[in-house]
Amino acid sequence: MFQQVCNYFVWGMTYSIAGWIWEVILFCFTEKKFINRGFVFGPVCPIYGAGALAMWGIFGVWLQWRNIFTLFFLGGLLACVMEYIISYGLEKIFHQRWWDYTRNRFNINGRVCPLGFTAFGVFCVLVVRWVQPFIIWVTSLIPDLIIMSVAITLVVTFGMDLLVTVGKLCKLDVKLAQLRRKHSTP
Repeated sequence: MFQQVCNYFVWGMTYSIAGWIWEVILFCFTEKKFINRGFVFGPVCPIYGAGALAMWGIFGVWLQWRNIFTLFFLGGLLACVMEYIISYGLEKIFHQRWWDYTRNRFNINGRVCPLGFTAFGVFCVLVVRWVQPFIIWVTSLIPDLIIMSVAITLVVTFGMDLLVTVGKLCKLDVKLAQLRRKHSTP
């Protein structure tokens, strides 16, 4: 059981790092500058890891759907639901938006848009049909002790990064509240 948890964590972090790289490259081209697109300070976008594992767990393992159009549609839908909920939650907790699609046509409250739906639908097809089976094969070649060591290292590193990030965001939130009170009193 512990070994399987370690495998899933390593897989999730692999997607999280790949998602961060994808977002950074995309924004280097569109914004013409480096932007750390992750929620935490390190090179990870956890939403990609969570999304990929959810897609694999639901469509690859649980339902074992192989119809490419069904995978595309339901993967895009699942990703948009996750993206909307996470965007809303982050904004409510930290009073900040990490992404905003208001410039895209047919967006829903700036949290999701058809372009995202399409990209994540394609992502779902790739993950379920080819990428995750390949990752499973590669990790099956690595000794369990190494996978466990990598997973524990990643948990500690990501956990520390998450604690530092949340701590700094909470301090920033307090400072912003102080500034608002200072400027709102006559």
